[in-house]
Amino acid sequence: MQNLYSAIDDIYYKFKGTKFFVNKLPILGMSLRLLLDVAARELLGIDKDKAYKKLMEKAKKEMKIKKEDKNFLALTNSWLDEKENLEGIFSKYAHGNIPVDEGNLIKLSKIVGDILKFYFNKEK
Repeated sequence: MQNLYSAIDDIYYKFKGTKFFVNKLPILGMSLRLLLDVAARELLGIDKDKAYKKLMEKAKKEMKIKKEDKNFLALTNSWLDEKENLEGIFSKYAHGNIPVDEGNLIKLSKIVGDILKFYFNKEK
């Protein structure tokens, strides 16, 4: 999972500010979904297509319960309070059904970061 995160990060910083950057945004959007899928399979110990959905359901429940103890970004709270349909957006990114813009990509990457930190932070 660490290698996947590093690859996504490398693509973003290598092309940011270049004329080719906009062409890479769909790949980065799909990559965020892939990153969550890999995290789900690792965390839940299952190798099924439903792993991603199960992680999202689990995160929504567990992070909502513990959000008083954590300082989640307003963006993550928006998703936890179901004002943001993160799962739908990632599905559309993964299938190329909606355009990806840098602002949304950064916003969603911060939510993904909170989910990964919540489950994989070694300092718990």
